[in-house]
Amino acid sequence: MPLAQTQDPLVVDTRAISAAGTTQSASFGLNPAVDWVSIGLNCTANGGTSPNVTVTVQWSFDGATWFDADATAADSFTALTASGQRFIKRFNVKAPYLRLKEVTTGTSPTLSYTATAYYR
Repeated sequence: MPLAQTQDPLVVDTRAISAAGTTQSASFGLNPAVDWVSIGLNCTANGGTSPNVTVTVQWSFDGATWFDADATAADSFTALTASGQRFIKRFNVKAPYLRLKEVTTGTSPTLSYTATAYYR
């Protein structure tokens, strides 16, 4: 069921990453009237050698088949590499469902972050 518009930020993902690889958050639906979504990332802890997490918004028309927006990194964040980093970015809505994809690299990387969304 699509979520209604929000006046208060909504925590959409809290991650504790402990290995290199690719993971995805749970998906959430957007109300058809929503035009954009702002997502903030707050890195709360990191460890290992050269931990690096690149977060990308993925879109879906049905909640089952997922797409990256395009090859220009328009729907990606600057990589999270250190505790205390905070980024916010506004995305035009491209489909009724979204989720976050994390690609983690480094040697024994550990990193925790929270993603918060606001949309209208």
